[in-house]
Amino acid sequence: MACTAALAQVAGTAREVQPHDVAWTTLALDEDGAGTRVLVGAVLLLAGVALLVTAWLGATERLPRNRFVGVRTRRSLSGDAAWRAANKAAAPAFYAAGGVLLLAAVLGAALPGEAVRSIVSITGGGISVLFATLGLWQGQRAAGEARDHR
Repeated sequence: MACTAALAQVAGTAREVQPHDVAWTTLALDEDGAGTRVLVGAVLLLAGVALLVTAWLGATERLPRNRFVGVRTRRSLSGDAAWRAANKAAAPAFYAAGGVLLLAAVLGAALPGEAVRSIVSITGGGISVLFATLGLWQGQRAAGEARDHR
């Protein structure tokens, strides 16, 4: 509080700045929230595209074994066959997760009302996490089966 009072005195205001005076929606780059819309939409769009590309590479067995993208578990990283099986099995759920994020990005940018856009973005993100988790579970199971069959 002492810091805000000092800032208020420097700024020449007659009263101490209270915490409720600070707008907690400082992510908005302008008053109508268009900056927040663009930022959230861009994040959802990029994450959706990344999931779709990962799903496509996994489904076509072109995703190289790595520690950054795909189903990365002890089982799936244990060998090339397990890696391919895990990411191929996870691909349908990853496609769904990426599609949900793309839809949330488009709807979040197009729908009127900040509350509606927030609900769409948060719900879309939550649903995509559920699909991605399902994909990870399916991939883990497929990697275990591939490892057992070698």
